Amino acid sequence: MRRRREAMPIFFWNREKEIEKLMDSYLTETRTCLDSFQECMFALLEDSTSERSQALVEQVDQAESRADDLRHKIEFELYGKALMPESRGDLLGLVEAIDRVPNWAEEVVYDIHLQRVEFPAHLLDQFREIVKLNVECFHVLETAITSLFTDIDAVFQLTQDVDKLEGEIDQLEHDLIRAVFDIEERLSYRHLLHFIIRRLCDISDKSENVADRLVVLAAKKRI
Repeated sequence: MRRRREAMPIFFWNREKEIEKLMDSYLTETRTCLDSFQECMFALLEDSTSERSQALVEQVDQAESRADDLRHKIEFELYGKALMPESRGDLLGLVEAIDRVPNWAEEVVYDIHLQRVEFPAHLLDQFREIVKLNVECFHVLETAITSLFTDIDAVFQLTQDVDKLEGEIDQLEHDLIRAVFDIEERLSYRHLLHFIIRRLCDISDKSENVADRLVVLAAKKRI
């Protein structure tokens, strides 16, 4: 009996390594999607009707689709491998939470391009800063997720960094919304910009939600 109990951690560790490899690929594709999102957003801010903007929206969509395919592979592996039920559920929940980030980013750029939104020139820098920090927030989150398999202690500090960045984005969001309602434009246009700002900043909210799940998962793994 003792030998069987000692063998189980190795068995589950081997299964975990397979999941880790898939997660690495998934995170790489998700990062590509978020990096493409930043490039696309910068183009949309300049001219949401340009051919370049159209091409970059399609690039974001393609990266999101590739990430989605990898997510399905991870889910298949998690259901098919003999992992502990609790571990399987935690990892499935984590992957589903991560998936909401590229999905949301893809929806944001698609909606802006579809509506041919024109942004106020004097607010472009503030929009760019929010976009950059949202992407940076995901980069920190990606490192935290990777650390779940390599350095548990690092997870806790990195998730705190995600929370800090999300707080900075919240402040920028409030400042930009105030600036939007100060411009002398029709109310419907100001409400549209307000809606876009909220959706942009929801990306970091979703990253923070992943970070919260990650902390719980790391704490369980420590036990």
